[in-house]
Amino acid sequence: AASACIAGPEVWPGEGNINGDPLFCGWDARGEVWVDPANPAAGDGSEANPYADPRAASFRLSLAAGSPCIGAGKDGADMGVDAGRCDDSRSATLTVHLAAGTYIAGDFDLVHRLSLIGAGRDQVIVAGTLSGLRGGCRLQGLTVTGGAWGGIRVSAGEDPEISDCAITGNTNSYYGGGVYCGPSSSPALTNCTIAGNSTRGYGGGVWCGESSTVMLANCAIAENSAGDGGGVWCAKSSVVSLTDCAITANRALSSSGHRYGGGVYCAEASLTLTACTITGNRASWG
Repeated sequence: AASACIAGPEVWPGEGNINGDPLFCGWDARGEVWVDPANPAAGDGSEANPYADPRAASFRLSLAAGSPCIGAGKDGADMGVDAGRCDDSRSATLTVHLAAGTYIAGDFDLVHRLSLIGAGRDQVIVAGTLSGLRGGCRLQGLTVTGGAWGGIRVSAGEDPEISDCAITGNTNSYYGGGVYCGPSSSPALTNCTIAGNSTRGYGGGVWCGESSTVMLANCAIAENSAGDGGGVWCAKSSVVSLTDCAITANRALSSSGHRYGGGVYCAEASLTLTACTITGNRASWG
């Protein structure tokens, strides 16, 4: 079998496999683009001539100089797709500035270190799930709604910033109707509204994964529903801090056999509440 470079803390079993940063050419050197769905032209992503669709920004899978994948494959071939090479003029991250409008995202993967900066939560609507949010990246000034895999999914071990956003009307089958915080992640959510999201399982508003460290400040968590933890679910060994938050009218009332913690439910977790309001939440048991 061909050898492979697979991201992770350990090398994947198999002859010739590695786990180093592949150093893809990725985004072009400018590091930020502008998008306006009202632009009748395709645009070039500049502020003066924005793209009409955020997916027009292309992530290149070619290999930069110094990549450990160069010549490391079978018979001295490069690992990965045959996409050529590039020089070191590249950016590891991309900031996408979204003008007012509605963006149909479906399941929009942010794993290649994208930040989305909107013109304001009342002006920018992202319809779908934003998944794979990574450390060093931001979501700001937008509304995420209608996601079938939750609203926002933070990757395991990552520490992004989410601010001035509304996460509303999203669903998920089991973990995190509004926001999914992966195991060992450390996201910070500030000035956000997390409302009207649902899951049949755990954490209608926010699911804080095992060993995660999640900070929420000045957030409204309201009218979410789940089997357990209608507003917030704190998994084992998670450390969750809520400051100046309002947790209201959430429900743990599903027919799945759970129904604990209308507002917040903690399972062997550490929870700190500072200047918070918790009122009007409901659960069938406890």
